[in-house]
Amino acid sequence: MWEKISTLAFFLLILSIDSYSQSVKEVFVGEVFRYSEAFEATSDGGCGGPYLQDVDIPDWIEVTSNRSGYELEGSTNQAGEYNVSYYFQRGVNEGSSSNPRCYSEDINETEFTLVVKNRPPEFTSNPVTSVKEGDNYRYDISAKDFENDQITISATQIPTEFLSFNDSGGGTAVLTGTPSYNQSGSYNIELQVSDGNGGGTNTQSYTLEVNNNNRSPSIDSSPPTSATEGNSYSYSIEASDPDGQNLTYSMDTGPGWLSLSGSTLSGNPGYNATGSYDVTISVSDGNDSDSQSFTITVDNSNRPPSIDSKAPTSVNEGDNYSYEISASDPDGDDLTYNLNESPSWASISGNTISGSPGFSDSGDHDFLVEVSDGNASDSQSFTVTVGGTDRGPSIKSSPPTSAVEGKEYSYVIEASDPDGDEVSYTLVEGTSWLTLDGNHLHGTPGKSAQGDHSIKVRATAGGKNDTQSYTLTVDNTNQPPSIGSSPVKSGKEAKTYEYVVNASDPDGDNLAYSLDTGPDFVSFTDNRLTGKPGYNQAGEYEIALSVSDGNASDSQSFTLTISNVNRAPSISSSPPTSAKGGSAYEYVVNASDPDGDDISYSKTAGPDWLSMSGNTLSGTPGNKVDGSFDVTVKASDGNAIDSQSFTLTVGSTNRPPKFTSDPVTGVKEQKKYAYQVAVNDPDGDNISISAKEKAPWMNYSDNGDGTAVLSGTPNAEQSGSYQVILRANDGTEQVDQTFEVTVSDVGRAPTITSDPTTYAKEEVTYSYDIEASDPDGDNINFNYASGPGWLSLSNSDPKTGTATLTGTPPAGKSGEYTIKIVATAGEESTTQQYTLEVGTGNGPPTITTDPVKSASVAKSYRYAIKASDNENEKITFSLEKAPDFLGLAGKKPEAGEAALVGKPSNGDTGKHEIIIKATDNGNPKKSSQQQFTLTVSVGNNAPVIESQPAEEVNVGDLYEYNIRTRDPDGNDVTITASGESGSKLPGWLSFSTGDDGTAALTGTPTPDDKGTLPIIITATDNGQPEQSTKQRFEIRVEPKSVSQLDVFFVYPNACREKCTIKFALPTEQQVHMKVYSQAGKLVRETGKSSYPEGINEIEFLPKKLPSGKYSFTIFGQDMSYNAEFTLIR
Repeated sequence: MWEKISTLAFFLLILSIDSYSQSVKEVFVGEVFRYSEAFEATSDGGCGGPYLQDVDIPDWIEVTSNRSGYELEGSTNQAGEYNVSYYFQRGVNEGSSSNPRCYSEDINETEFTLVVKNRPPEFTSNPVTSVKEGDNYRYDISAKDFENDQITISATQIPTEFLSFNDSGGGTAVLTGTPSYNQSGSYNIELQVSDGNGGGTNTQSYTLEVNNNNRSPSIDSSPPTSATEGNSYSYSIEASDPDGQNLTYSMDTGPGWLSLSGSTLSGNPGYNATGSYDVTISVSDGNDSDSQSFTITVDNSNRPPSIDSKAPTSVNEGDNYSYEISASDPDGDDLTYNLNESPSWASISGNTISGSPGFSDSGDHDFLVEVSDGNASDSQSFTVTVGGTDRGPSIKSSPPTSAVEGKEYSYVIEASDPDGDEVSYTLVEGTSWLTLDGNHLHGTPGKSAQGDHSIKVRATAGGKNDTQSYTLTVDNTNQPPSIGSSPVKSGKEAKTYEYVVNASDPDGDNLAYSLDTGPDFVSFTDNRLTGKPGYNQAGEYEIALSVSDGNASDSQSFTLTISNVNRAPSISSSPPTSAKGGSAYEYVVNASDPDGDDISYSKTAGPDWLSMSGNTLSGTPGNKVDGSFDVTVKASDGNAIDSQSFTLTVGSTNRPPKFTSDPVTGVKEQKKYAYQVAVNDPDGDNISISAKEKAPWMNYSDNGDGTAVLSGTPNAEQSGSYQVILRANDGTEQVDQTFEVTVSDVGRAPTITSDPTTYAKEEVTYSYDIEASDPDGDNINFNYASGPGWLSLSNSDPKTGTATLTGTPPAGKSGEYTIKIVATAGEESTTQQYTLEVGTGNGPPTITTDPVKSASVAKSYRYAIKASDNENEKITFSLEKAPDFLGLAGKKPEAGEAALVGKPSNGDTGKHEIIIKATDNGNPKKSSQQQFTLTVSVGNNAPVIESQPAEEVNVGDLYEYNIRTRDPDGNDVTITASGESGSKLPGWLSFSTGDDGTAALTGTPTPDDKGTLPIIITATDNGQPEQSTKQRFEIRVEPKSVSQLDVFFVYPNACREKCTIKFALPTEQQVHMKVYSQAGKLVRETGKSSYPEGINEIEFLPKKLPSGKYSFTIFGQDMSYNAEFTLIR
């Protein structure tokens, strides 16, 4: 066996002489490094080995070997260069197997530098390599680093015209953008990731294909949607393609008469094509298309009619002319015919022109005929030639056909020749007693001539004749009477109409008169037609009357015109005869006209402030207008009038005063409040101003000139809202100004209530839990204003007013440090300053408990004190300052505990400074103090009445006092009200309480309540013991001056079985009252009675009236007063 010592010595010698071969090997972080080698020689002769001789191999590399060779293997996450050097020793036997002599031999000597390289980060995301034009592109990039180094991703090449890059951190980034429609193509993208820690960079390169994204074409034009039969229709389609591609057009749906050529849709609907046609056209770019659907409405196209016939163009005088027009309409419409131009002897009926030209109408006559289908027409013009005709004479007269025996018969024949030829007459046939002289046929039939006789006379002119034949009857019958008078054809309404009818009878027979047709207002008396038409009977009346001799009669007909007779209108309304200054007056004049004529109205007399509009007379007298005015109004129908005159009495009206100042509604605690009150009276009356309700800290002063001052200074405990009621009175009316004054907190500084820890040890964490409070409840912020740099604030909570000052003093920093901590709330702040001692030895104990800072008289007080010591030493407590009733008890030095106890008496109320000292038993001894203020109070504080009463009210005015209380201890408060010595309140005052320490004292005094009324308000809490506060004051009820009717009754005053209303009068006068329901219906009315000047009463019984709200009006002389009341059954 060989000795290790000699081997080691030999080995050291080898090291000192030989040098290792140097090489460099590389591996990445986290990558397994492997290196193996066969042994140069193995051990022999049983001497052992080979053995690794580790010169310098990193711990993370493991070496394994066998007899033939070895292997190095390992991996690390730490980049860097590692020197690796080693060799093996094998045993060599220079002796024999039986007598071995071993020595060591170095083999496989190796030395190299192993470089563990930081691997560059890698992209873990696959790129998005395509996108369409107009689409959003997004590539969410991710990368990782094997060494978890911080990664930076950058874009080294991107098409910035549409892509943007953003490194999101944490190994992520995003590449986004939207290629426009003209950006198709291939774009090279190169991204790079780096760890910035020597790992190098990695690049991700790819090509982004922006593919063409075909955009659909668009039809931009609007089609014509109407066409007319027989007319061309055309629509030039306008379309666009955002990609600029060629477009093709097609008609997908449409009628047969439409066709598409290129981009033009056109056609001509036939005359039977009326109706609606659905049309769809489309445009295509070869890939996408757009379509447009619409409806074409083809309207009927009227075609004009046509006259097909030809007119006859000649006719002779006296002959009948006829032309039946033949016309046709291609649409089958009904036709109408008009003769627009023609001679007077021609006319048209239907489609036929006819007529007979007279014997003076020879010549040419123009005709224009028109045929129409209602929309279109056709016309035909032609000339008709009328030829002349030789005409014979014509007997125009009619012969008498009867005669009476013994009486001459006479017939003058009248004949004419249209051609102007002379006419001669011949009696062709007759009787012996008839003679023709010229054209006069006459004679007297004898008694024997009775009977019928044939008569024929002839008129001859120019060789042509006209014969007239008739039968003449001669008899001895009665001859009819004859009316010879002319009628009276006009009359007037309401005037007597008279017409004396004169008639004669050739036989002298008696005559009778009758009215055959006529109005009711006329009748016959003998031969007198008389009557009187009424006022509504103007107009025209047909009259038919007759006279008879008993056998024969004569009649007369005419039109009787009755003319209108105008009647005057009449005013039927009654005017209001009283008004008040400053109040609107109105009188609606009602008039009627018996003839129904329109009526106009006017004012012919009256004051200037009155005017007439339509039938309404209205106006507003000034407030100071007082007196009587004569007024006349007129109604006219344009011809006649009616007038109405009356006297209007106007009384002046008081106008209430008005506050002209705006109240000051806010003030801060401990700041002066001032409100300059100003009131104006429009009538110039003297004004008194009073404060009906104000805050307890307010003062009030009436200057007597329409101004007053409300002032005061709230203290630091009087924040809140206070109601103020100011009242202005002009002696007749009063107005209130009600507002709230808000007293806001003055920012008060917060208080740091915690005691600091004043000792710290080097290299030991120091901590001080800071606590602060703010009297205004504001958030508290802390600031470490001064102290060593190793201290800082943490865990600051403004809402709870807490924070922690903490830090660790370094070694060698013993000494004293001045610490300043500032607490700020709102605009106010406070500073806590203390000395912090830093040492290496014994530190002082710390009192860790919060003191109890309040105590009550006759109740036990206890504050359990606890302290801690870093060295866990015993702690003793002592009182450095305290009142006599306090002492220490329950001392436990080992536990650091004690108790401050005592029971204060009545003489101990107030504030007491307390200082407690805690001392440990270290070497040297250390101590600290806790200082606080103890407040001793009685067990329960009395409530506070915060409101101030109004101490004056006028008769008839509403008194209001809203009572507000506050209890310092938060106890519930009960409020009562009474008269002096606990007596009951008067009947006119009512008292009510709320749920929140409030109450109200209200009422309206009557004239019987004048005087001074003492009142006591008592506020009592429910604390232990019970405490109460009294407020004593007097209400002065002052008389009210009466300048007009006034009522001392304020809603919701109630009445029950009998309602009594008190009122005041300025003078003695007649008074009555009306009561109305809520709907305005009159339900009660009292009779008029005389009442004296001053205070009076009026009563009524509300029998059978239901409960509810009513209104009433008291009427005096030229004055009234409205009010309301509640009826309770």
